[in-house]
Amino acid sequence: MIMRTIIGIDVSKNKANIAVATDLLVVKELVISLDALGFNELKHVVLEFGGSPEIVFEATGVYSRRLEYFLQQEGLNYHILNPLVAKNRIATGSRLRKNDKRDARRLAITEFTEQLEPYLLTYKQDPIYRELTDMNRYYDQLNEDKKRARNRAHRVLQLVFASFGASKGGFDFDSKLAWELLILFPHANIVRETGDLNELENRILAAHFKGVGPKRAHDCARKLWKLAAQNGDAVPVTSDNTRQMKFLAEQVLALSAGAAGLAHDGSREIFT
Repeated sequence: MIMRTIIGIDVSKNKANIAVATDLLVVKELVISLDALGFNELKHVVLEFGGSPEIVFEATGVYSRRLEYFLQQEGLNYHILNPLVAKNRIATGSRLRKNDKRDARRLAITEFTEQLEPYLLTYKQDPIYRELTDMNRYYDQLNEDKKRARNRAHRVLQLVFASFGASKGGFDFDSKLAWELLILFPHANIVRETGDLNELENRILAAHFKGVGPKRAHDCARKLWKLAAQNGDAVPVTSDNTRQMKFLAEQVLALSAGAAGLAHDGSREIFT
C-alpha cells in the first residue's frame, strides 16, 4: 500500500496554519505568513515530503486566492474545499470557537477518510474565467456603490435644489448631464445669483460638456433658471450641504464611468 502524505492548510487573513499528516498521523506543524517568505517555507515543506504531497485547504475568498495562485505557479496539485464541506469536515461535536491549529489537522486527517484516493485536478480553470469573475464582482460593486451615492445625493438635493429633479420639468437623473450640472450648480441660489440667462448659458458652454452645444446649453440655462426661481431653499448656499452635493454628483459620475468602462472595455481587453 502506497503511503500518503497530506498537507492540511487553514488559511486566515495574513497567515496559514499547516499540518502535515502521513498515513493519519500528524508529523509536522507550522505557521506561515501569506507572503513570499511564507510561501518559500511551504515550498521547503513540500520538498521535505517528496515534492508532491497532497494539499487540501478551504476556499476563504481573497485570502486563499494568494495560496492557490502560489500552488498553481509551482505546478502543485491541490484540493480546494468549499466552505460548507470544510466546515462539516472540521466540526467535531460542539465547535464553539475556531481553532486554526486544530482545523489544519482536521483538514489533513479527514482527507484520508473523505478522499480515499489522492485528489487529482481533472480540470484546471482557465485564468481568464477567474479574471471575468473578478471583473463581474467589481462591476456589481460599482453599481451598488453608485446606487448608494445616488440615494445620498437625492437626500442632500432636497435641501439645496429640490426642484432640480421635479417630476414635471426637472432634469433626468439617468442622464450624465444632470449630474454635471449639479457639479456646476450644487445650490439653487448659485443659479439665481448668476445674473442673467446669457451668463448662465456661457457658464454651461465653458464647462465643455460632451454633446452640449449652444442650443442645448440655451435650453439647459432656461430650465435651470425656471427651476431655481421656483425652488424653496432649506439651507443657505454657504451650508456644507452645497459642498456635499457637488462631491456626491462627482462621485456618481466617477462610479458610472468606472462601471461603463468595465462593461464596454473589460472583456475586450481579456480576449484580445
